[in-house]
Amino acid sequence: MLLRFDAFQLLPRRRVLLRNDDFVQIGGRAFDLLLALVSCAGEIVSHEELMQIVWPEFSVSSCNLKTQVTTLQKALGLTPGGSRYIKSVALRGYVFVADVYSLPSDRAQTSALGWRGGQSAGSMLTSASTAPPCTLSP
Repeated sequence: MLLRFDAFQLLPRRRVLLRNDDFVQIGGRAFDLLLALVSCAGEIVSHEELMQIVWPEFSVSSCNLKTQVTTLQKALGLTPGGSRYIKSVALRGYVFVADVYSLPSDRAQTSALGWRGGQSAGSMLTSASTAPPCTLSP
């Protein structure tokens, strides 16, 4: 499956993030964090849930999570509307605010580096205003 938001494509199986078909360099922890947030776009994901997903076998401080979020915010830049893709919700967690569309894996495998279709080419996975309940597992 390929996940699209704005000019970005997230390929979970290949662990790749693309912006306009160019690779965006992010580390493994940042990728895990982004995947968790994109998978639950529009829904607040708690600090605890994110730390369990990104560091499942370690006990780390919340500073590690904040550092990874900051790294992602820099890598992603701003939405076309001028806001951040990842917003902090005080004392609760983080929320990914862009609409996310999924593309079936067969099409994603054959066109991941060349597809520039619009939202009609994929189905909406989540929307900031109509996000389904999200279930995450480490």
